Amino acid sequence: MNIIPAILESSYQEIQNKIESILHDVPKVHIDICDGLFVPKKTWPYSASSNNRIDESVQVQKLLNEEEGLPNWDNINYEFDLMVQNPNLHQDIWGRIGANTLIIHPTSFKDEASMMDFIKEIESYLIDIVIAVTYDEYFKYDQIIQDLLDRKVVKALQVMTIKTIGAQGQKFDERCVGLIEKLKSENSEIFIRVDGGINTDTMSRLVNLNVDEFVIGSAIFNSGNARENLNYFIDMC
Repeated sequence: MNIIPAILESSYQEIQNKIESILHDVPKVHIDICDGLFVPKKTWPYSASSNNRIDESVQVQKLLNEEEGLPNWDNINYEFDLMVQNPNLHQDIWGRIGANTLIIHPTSFKDEASMMDFIKEIESYLIDIVIAVTYDEYFKYDQIIQDLLDRKVVKALQVMTIKTIGAQGQKFDERCVGLIEKLKSENSEIFIRVDGGINTDTMSRLVNLNVDEFVIGSAIFNSGNARENLNYFIDMC
């Protein structure tokens, strides 16, 4: 089991600050990318650009031109959770600015064909793909998800354990416990991650269901010492 710290910030400087607070404690960091369209909140790099043209961001330009890399990029793998409308519009940018893994949401694409084209293109960049759904979305896309997992096109299923995505500190969706239990009982090899509403109580229940990875944001960063909080969760695994 792994703990992945999640960062949802509009400022690149705040992203750097949070990574600095947990530096050397984890090999992977999760960055929530929100465009203000697919979800209400807007985060970096959309918050630093006009008309959602992220390539206009000064920081993105530096990354694209390899003038600098993401913080401690040579020791940390970065995953971008693309909570953006039509993520394929910038599919040539995500990997170039430092993503090792992309997390996609089926409802963010115009249609299934667009999502499949995006997945095929991202595969050619040797970037891992994770598919993410809420409880209700899972039952709409379960056949597609199963096919992608069976063919190993996507690395994992990320269950969004909240009802509304795009903000940290939300209430845990209790229905997801039964869903995860069902998925693990049907296929013990399925790689499941959870994201949303994770705290010491909810995590202790999910550990018993053999969840593989926990994406945790506010419970790590929003109170006390981030490094101490992170290591407390790591010790729970």
